[in-house]
Amino acid sequence: VSDSGGSLTVHTFGAYFGLMVSRVLHQPHTDKRKEQRDGGQQQELFAMVGTISLWIFWPSFTSATTVGHNAEPWAVLNTYFSLAASTLATFVLSPVLSEESTPQMVQIQDATLAGAAVMGMAGEMLVTPFGALIAGLLAGLIPPLGFRFLSPTLCSRLKTQDTCGVHNIHGLPGILGSLLGTLVAALATADAYGGR
Repeated sequence: VSDSGGSLTVHTFGAYFGLMVSRVLHQPHTDKRKEQRDGGQQQELFAMVGTISLWIFWPSFTSATTVGHNAEPWAVLNTYFSLAASTLATFVLSPVLSEESTPQMVQIQDATLAGAAVMGMAGEMLVTPFGALIAGLLAGLIPPLGFRFLSPTLCSRLKTQDTCGVHNIHGLPGILGSLLGTLVAALATADAYGGR
């Protein structure tokens, strides 16, 4: 398995390991407490700085460990296309699912992480810009839908407290990225990849 960006080994494994630890450490009295995601102006400022840092540094993270030297530009381009599409998807979907008319900066950061996580395994492959845009769009839909519908189910039925949405931001996009990497690897030919 070539997983230079860590879709399978970092995001998926880390998310589900953390969720399992959360389930084991579950405390019943915390279910009655209302979880609060809005931390005010200062938290949004930190989220914005974090999002800018992710946009700048994440493509180099996915391309630094690529197998072939000619795969680095593909990894950078695919990651940027995926980041753009996932952020756009959240800008469109987030206001529809929430009472507010504008998306919060934390939601944009979540979409950025999801878009980067989906390109972890397939980033260095010939996904094409269109494929990276589609993968990023799908990854960008996961965090808003997951926070709205899936996180309450995880808390109520599985007694797993996922207050930061690790399942929506890393787990599901990591699985999607692993499936995309597997599909692209299965369709790969030696001619397309120059014999590697």
